[in-house]
Amino acid sequence: MNNLKITLIVLYGNPWPGWFDYFLRSCETNKTINWLIFSENSKPEVIPENVRFINISAKDLSLIIKEKLGITPIITHPFKFADFKPAYGLIFEDYLKDSVFWGYCDIDLIFGNISKFITFDIIENYDIISPSVDFFPGHFLLLKNKDSLNNLFKLVPKWKEILSQPECFCFDEKISYPAINPDSNSINEALIKNVMKHLREYKFIRNPLFHYLNQQFGKIIKKRDIRIKEIKDFNSAINSLRYQGSIRTYNQQLFMDDIIKLRDGQKSFRIDCKQGRLFDEQKEILYFHFPLSKYSSSFRIDEIDKSHFSIINEDIGLSFRPCKF
Repeated sequence: MNNLKITLIVLYGNPWPGWFDYFLRSCETNKTINWLIFSENSKPEVIPENVRFINISAKDLSLIIKEKLGITPIITHPFKFADFKPAYGLIFEDYLKDSVFWGYCDIDLIFGNISKFITFDIIENYDIISPSVDFFPGHFLLLKNKDSLNNLFKLVPKWKEILSQPECFCFDEKISYPAINPDSNSINEALIKNVMKHLREYKFIRNPLFHYLNQQFGKIIKKRDIRIKEIKDFNSAINSLRYQGSIRTYNQQLFMDDIIKLRDGQKSFRIDCKQGRLFDEQKEILYFHFPLSKYSSSFRIDEIDKSHFSIINEDIGLSFRPCKF
């Protein structure tokens, strides 16, 4: 990418998961991208050259947030980290001074060849890069490193209130009301409810009546939707400037995840990573995200050889059980 430095930030508060080595291997093959991983955990034995681990305690993190954002956070569960993702450009600005783009990603995913999908032309011509046509996901997003975008989350009138509370609001994507209590049972319940909502919505949009109404009134509905946008989370903050023409966003469907597969009626999957490239059957993808499968006892990663492994789940489901790692 013509030596333009791109830095992805991970803030992680749980023990390293069983698939973490495979995540790091997928980072290693993307030598033009840099990762900063902040955690209290011990460093893995094998660390790729383009991945930097920074030990940070909960107390030190709170002090940095207070210094950079002027708020006193109450973080009692790592799930709360998601609310702070839009502010990483300020919170960790001292680590981003030579980065042209910064972003964030989750670690319940495996990357393919990033530079094939996010090219130099895209980096040069867009302010925000999303791997989805529908929204700006919390599991991967890139933003140009400039003050206006690093402070973009402040367009949300209640940002201080949201980031100061211990509850999880899903501020990085679409705001969740009521907020999610910071405990594992509440988080798992919220995840299931969110997936079921996606399944109901997808069943609805596949209805022939919806297609007819959308053809007749789609343009009117779209215009009305733009006009009444309320800035209440990071997605709506981005869209407010996007619709004004103040920023250029790149939105293409580049990734796949197990929620999409479940929505499409698939109960299993096999994703192949071959020499740093990721394939969903015959289609090459940017990354595969597995927020459901990581809880499934049928989820596994099979090592074929040093340059080929397969990500497999024979029963996606919605039950939360420990996986085999």
